Amino acid sequence: MRANLLDARVALARRGLTTSGIAAIALLVVAVGSSVAALVLFALSGTVPLPEVHAFRGATAIFGLTEGALGLAIAFRQPRNAVGWIFLVSGACAGTYELAQMYSAYAYLVHPGLPGGEWAAWLGSWLWLPTTGVIPTFLFLVFPDGRLLSPRWRPVAWYAAFALGLFTITVALLAGPLIGLPALRNPISPFPGELALGDVLPPLFTLLFGAAILSIAALIRRFRRSRGVERLQMKWIAYASGLYAVGVFLDSNFAYKPFEILDLLFINAIPVAAGVAIFRYRLYDIDLLINRTLVYALTTAAIGAAFFGGIIMLQSLLRPMTGGSEIAVAASTLASFALFQPFRRRIQSSVDRRFNRARYDAGRMLDAFSDQIANEVDLDAVRDDLLTLVGDTMQPAHVSLWLRA
Repeated sequence: MRANLLDARVALARRGLTTSGIAAIALLVVAVGSSVAALVLFALSGTVPLPEVHAFRGATAIFGLTEGALGLAIAFRQPRNAVGWIFLVSGACAGTYELAQMYSAYAYLVHPGLPGGEWAAWLGSWLWLPTTGVIPTFLFLVFPDGRLLSPRWRPVAWYAAFALGLFTITVALLAGPLIGLPALRNPISPFPGELALGDVLPPLFTLLFGAAILSIAALIRRFRRSRGVERLQMKWIAYASGLYAVGVFLDSNFAYKPFEILDLLFINAIPVAAGVAIFRYRLYDIDLLINRTLVYALTTAAIGAAFFGGIIMLQSLLRPMTGGSEIAVAASTLASFALFQPFRRRIQSSVDRRFNRARYDAGRMLDAFSDQIANEVDLDAVRDDLLTLVGDTMQPAHVSLWLRA
């Protein structure tokens, strides 16, 4: 029997498919197939009102497609890298979760009487946990090479598995009501009465949050020890994780549908950033991306503060004369529009001075050179100054200047 299994594996390897390759394809089929099936069911639902979900119907299917495709690419190119398998498992869970949620709603609301609706609702009540839980735990522990920093971090991995597993099993066994269809009870719950998610969420969330904090600590430690290409890879995942943290904060603290959609977009930024980092595509653009994000985020915040501050101030000044707020809003809008470029330039200079010193110093040197050559008549002096400027700002291996006679 063992010889037959070995012969089968050798035959598959000769055809370009290993056991890991077959497993990766199977997980991708689950992720893509379930995501597409969920979207088809949503389209078939027509105008039937469906229960409210996070962000929008089909949102998790997008996550499943993104993670599944990236996970397969990593697993085929680097089969020993755990990052690819984390994305494949998460993508398969995401697609299955979306299909379960959609099928349960379809079976109970669109075409009542279809079989399996209760079990689909049960699956959809807990599969969201492994879908999102592996990102701030296992991914952060092993990114980018798929290995732990050292054997000392193995207890953290076991703790993360325990916390996520306990959370998932507990939610899967809750009596109800089920997420998505609150009129249904859990078909396999051993608990009597009504034990809902809110009753057990605080201690379980605290347990999982502790695992996430330890995993983030591992990510920070790896970042501090990284050099060269690995440092750029860590910057990409740190950038995407920062966006995701902003999305989670806004979504958790403000009941506003656009913030839910923003949270979805930002969590999809993590697999995209991981793909850029691992495949090293446009890897060196991360510093520019961080710079632009800081500049425009701070500029937007400053313009927003100026806009609302201007409205409050102008309303207090103009109310005795106009009695309305339209003039204050119009004036504040015009002022904010006029202030955008000055604010952006000042903030760009501040960000460069703090985070991109080389660019800031190069800009100052160019300005000084421009002022200097305006009054310089000695061609040899201009040539020497130009060569010095290029050497200091660009730092090439060799620099020379050719002047046509």
